[in-house]
Amino acid sequence: MEHLIFDVTGSYDANVMKGFLGEATRIDLTDAEGVNLYCDDAARERLAGVIAEHERSGIRLLDSGNTHYLSALLAEGTSEDFALVLFDHHTDCKAAMFDMLSCGSWVRNLQKENPRCKQTILIGPPESAFRELEAFLAEREEALPEGTVCITEEDLLERGAEAVAEAAAQIRYPIYLSVDKDILTTDTVRTNWDQGKISLSLLLECLRALECGFRDKTFPRRLLALDICGLLPVREGAGPYEEEGYETDRSIAELFLH
Repeated sequence: MEHLIFDVTGSYDANVMKGFLGEATRIDLTDAEGVNLYCDDAARERLAGVIAEHERSGIRLLDSGNTHYLSALLAEGTSEDFALVLFDHHTDCKAAMFDMLSCGSWVRNLQKENPRCKQTILIGPPESAFRELEAFLAEREEALPEGTVCITEEDLLERGAEAVAEAAAQIRYPIYLSVDKDILTTDTVRTNWDQGKISLSLLLECLRALECGFRDKTFPRRLLALDICGLLPVREGAGPYEEEGYETDRSIAELFLH
């Protein structure tokens, strides 16, 4: 298993490589062009080549939410059918300009382009975001793919991990897990996107609802990989990574490092 750090903004403290992930591999993308918010064709080709050089399992830190689309690229090499479980304040299911891969469209791209993605569990966007998504799809005479489950922020705040446990019981494939820290309150951590109302303790409870299933040998709910994004870049006012995001990332990752 290889843990990866995709450093796009140069915001990761050098000590993180010797921190909770052990000897993680840092992938330096600070000179990459065409990667901020949108991933153009040239950048996609470069990123695909870089990703192909590394293992597809493990924990991956993906820098800010602007490059959350890396999850779609990382999932391209998955050798078995999987269920995407996404914790995020946004649906990431909108269409991007010219259908380009982007941080706001990558789930939609993955569902359309990756036949290995059999189920999608979207956890954390507010009800209003799901209504907007329904209207967006209706205009195009489309619907969410079969097997998509949506859990609103309001439901999480009301029922907690029970809502996630109910959805997890429907999963019939190994899990590809992606977490955007913008689901969390600004009191917990700062990101460069508008943020939700979920506390870190609630997020960890919800993740444990998934994690417990990984130990059930009669159920195929094992973890294929974990992506974490939502770092606040230094150039956007953050302090050192260890102060702004280290502890949050560590708390999430340590649930699955075993």
